[in-house]
Amino acid sequence: MLNDDPGNWSNPRLPRIMRFFEQFFGFDKAGDVFKDNQRKNLEGIRQWNTNVLIHDAKMLIEHVLKNDRDVIAELLTTNQYFVAHPGDNEYAREFYDEKIAKVTAPGYVENEIAEKEKQLIERREKSGLSDEKWQKEIARVKKKAELVVKRFRAALDLGITPHPDFPFTRKSRGLADLIYITPYNLPATGRSETQEWDWPVEQPFEMPADQRAGILTHPAWLAAWSLNDGNDPIHRGIWVREKLLAGKLGDVPPDVDAKVAIDPHKTLRERMEPLRAERCWNCHHKINPLGETFEIFDDWGRFRTEVYFGKDREIVHRRDSQFERMKKKGELTTKPVNAAGAITGSGDPSVDGEVKNAVEMLHRLGRSDRARQSVIRHLFRYFMGRNEMLSDSKTLIAAEQASLQNKGSFQALVISLLSSDSFLYRR
Repeated sequence: MLNDDPGNWSNPRLPRIMRFFEQFFGFDKAGDVFKDNQRKNLEGIRQWNTNVLIHDAKMLIEHVLKNDRDVIAELLTTNQYFVAHPGDNEYAREFYDEKIAKVTAPGYVENEIAEKEKQLIERREKSGLSDEKWQKEIARVKKKAELVVKRFRAALDLGITPHPDFPFTRKSRGLADLIYITPYNLPATGRSETQEWDWPVEQPFEMPADQRAGILTHPAWLAAWSLNDGNDPIHRGIWVREKLLAGKLGDVPPDVDAKVAIDPHKTLRERMEPLRAERCWNCHHKINPLGETFEIFDDWGRFRTEVYFGKDREIVHRRDSQFERMKKKGELTTKPVNAAGAITGSGDPSVDGEVKNAVEMLHRLGRSDRARQSVIRHLFRYFMGRNEMLSDSKTLIAAEQASLQNKGSFQALVISLLSSDSFLYRR
């Protein structure tokens, strides 16, 4: 189960271990959250490709599982990510070296045309092909090959590594360009544009440590736990409370209208201020201080430090060319993002307390006993198909000890659970 090759990540029959992390984190639901096309254009999202973002997150999980050290803590705190990469460094290096040698060699364009002509000859012999279509096909291949040479040479002249346009195969999974990478705060470029980001051939690579910490700050998770038009601090806070702090929350009272007031002059956090009233705060004090820490990201997953306001004092969400003109003319004012929060109920005084944002929260909480034990509890439920009972306490304790004694090994944790009486005599 640990070593099963996933093959195609879009296949619903995933390996059991990856299926657990999908269900636990819920990042695979990123594509289910509707994002308006008009918003994408206005807010500078060149391409909103949640399938590839989810793929990137799975590559990260697979990498941490392969290393099999401090797995739970690493998944919650690492700033090492995969972006536009197949996940296999040996394959990536081999493909990249072959592509570089091929594209930079003399006669690349001519060779591509000659290869296409062979295909067209076979096609003409089988089903016929007019001279007009022949010329169009040759012109298309020539233009594409010239663009590839131009793009590769431009990147190499800038001293950066060109992305090799992985084909759509089982190994490469169709990672063809860098146009989707905006949610990582990286400059997006299409195949016909001059590349700006120095793409690392070998990954994972380090993202800024003050901006990313594990799966919960990954664009896939942030998008999955968002709304179609903004962040969702409530459900993010509930996720942290229940999944990492083993907390339990009651249902929303039937007489409560669970909506946040709309006010374009206020930030989301400011609009949620009424929830700090005594009646609401009885429950929301367990949620908001955790979920609001993620306000350092927008609902696309981009890290941010400021909120922009226009002349009318309304929040400016656009990030297009008009935004840049407004910024250049000094028509915008800013306010620092308030992502301060607090951890409560961890059972450890060194963990509980105020935090300045989600990154700090996850570094403190990610290596805590409570978070580790809570993840183990959810893994137990996944394999047993039921909630834990008092009689399962020995199984849970033994599983945690097995992991700790093996340097945080997830494999030792799984073996312990699947060889326990709770599993062997399950009903």
